[in-house]
Amino acid sequence: MSTDVNKMFEQQLEQLTGPARKFAELALDHAQKVSAFQTEVARDYILMGVGYAKEAAAIDSPQSLQKWLGGRGDAVQTVGKRVGDDVQTLLGFGRDYAEQTSKLSREQIETVSKAIDRAA
Repeated sequence: MSTDVNKMFEQQLEQLTGPARKFAELALDHAQKVSAFQTEVARDYILMGVGYAKEAAAIDSPQSLQKWLGGRGDAVQTVGKRVGDDVQTLLGFGRDYAEQTSKLSREQIETVSKAIDRAA
C-alpha cells in the first residue's frame, strides 16, 4: 500500500515539477547558445579591429595611405554585412526559443486540462 502511495506521490510531483524543469532546461540551453555566439562574435570583431589597426599602423607613404583609404569602403561593407548576419542569427535564436516555449506552454495546458477533466 505504501508503494502505491509513493508511486502516486512521485507521479504528482513529476506533473507539478516536470514543466518547470523543462522550461528551465530550455532557458539554460538558450542562454548557452546566445552567450557562446556572443563570445564568438566579440572575438571576431576584436580580430577585425586589430587587423584594421595594424593596416593603419603600417601606413608609411602617401601611396600606402591612399591604398588604405581605398580599402575602407570594403571594410565598412564587410562589417555591415557581418552585423546584419549576426543580427539575423540572434533573431533566429529568439524565434526558436519562442516557438519552443509556446510548444511547452500548449503541452502544459493540455496536461492541466486533462487533469481537470479527470478530477471532475
